[in-house]
Amino acid sequence: MDFESESFLMQDGVYRRCLILFGSVGIFLRIVLVARTMGSNDVFIWTEHAKLVATHGVQYAFANSPMYNHPPLMGYWAALATTLARDPLEFARWLKIPGLLGDIGSSVLIYRIYSRRSGPLAAAQAFTAYAWGLCAILVSGYHGNTDALVAFFSLLSVYLLDARERPFWSGLALALALNVKIIPLLIVPCLVLSLRSRRHLAHWTMGLALGIIPYIPFLMTVAKYMKQNMISYNSNPDNWGILAFLNAGLSYPAFAVKAAEARAVYLSIGRYIVIGLIAAMSLAGRLLQRWSRYELAAISYAIFLVFAPGFGVQYTIILAPLLFAVSIALGWMYATLAGFFIGSVYYAFLTIDDAPRSVFTTSYPVPTVLVGVLAWGYLFLCLIEMIRGRTERSRAGPPISSVS
Repeated sequence: MDFESESFLMQDGVYRRCLILFGSVGIFLRIVLVARTMGSNDVFIWTEHAKLVATHGVQYAFANSPMYNHPPLMGYWAALATTLARDPLEFARWLKIPGLLGDIGSSVLIYRIYSRRSGPLAAAQAFTAYAWGLCAILVSGYHGNTDALVAFFSLLSVYLLDARERPFWSGLALALALNVKIIPLLIVPCLVLSLRSRRHLAHWTMGLALGIIPYIPFLMTVAKYMKQNMISYNSNPDNWGILAFLNAGLSYPAFAVKAAEARAVYLSIGRYIVIGLIAAMSLAGRLLQRWSRYELAAISYAIFLVFAPGFGVQYTIILAPLLFAVSIALGWMYATLAGFFIGSVYYAFLTIDDAPRSVFTTSYPVPTVLVGVLAWGYLFLCLIEMIRGRTERSRAGPPISSVS
């Protein structure tokens, strides 16, 4: 190796270390937000959940609180947090820790994915881009919910299946995601149909089946209430995506009647549109073999965010790690636009007393809706690009081989 080559490698190594150091600052910013902010009104909803579970148990919470729509393990975590906390701010910190750790885990996984795919320099670039993704910073550091942990386990499940060929552990990772929220059910079809053999399917299913264990006592006693609270639950029909346009139509007499009718129809059938599109895309993934598992999982979550008849700003992070695994450029732009949107929502409802908090009292106001339409429009374009297979294959990974 000549001197110029050695010099280039030294410069490359220095640049890579600088990138990782800069990315670590983004991770540290999350920690600061966890330590210094109260977060959104989800924290106060979780406070009530925690008190209910700590006093009466998860079974009572399912049966007596329609607002309690979380898996049992998260209820127990909230109850533990309220016993550990000495004041509301400390409770918020404990509540945010799982999401914070999950988001840090996502950044590490993204580094490993790109290290295997494109080398250490690309891995450092991907890590830094995700670490400074505004959406991920705000949801994991500020909001006060568990969605960042869902995003991590979803990415981990795909990584273990795609990069490691460990179907059992992949199924177990998804089982853990389903014990945080039930949204990861959306990527079950694409992962099942991507499995290469009956043996892989059996191992993956065994791992996934372990996730039912924490649910069993409650399925035997309060299954009806679990279905009402968790399965039939529809998020707030706020000003995001298609509903942003329909909600806007309600304000104009010339469109109000038709907009109200269309809105009512969409609220009733929207979830079935999402399920149908994801099922069709998962089947196409098996038949056409044009997409990697990262792409198929990202497409599934993107369909959910584009067409969902209900929305919470924290949902935006669910897609972010998987989209970064598909493409650094797509992931960073999405995280930035979604971050500006949810940041503007937090700011619109911001109050500062003992610690910054955002209590949503109305629908998202008009200035934030305009930013939200921009973020949603870009997400829709990302969905189209992924379906068309326009992402760089070197970034998205190889397509799935034939299933035996």
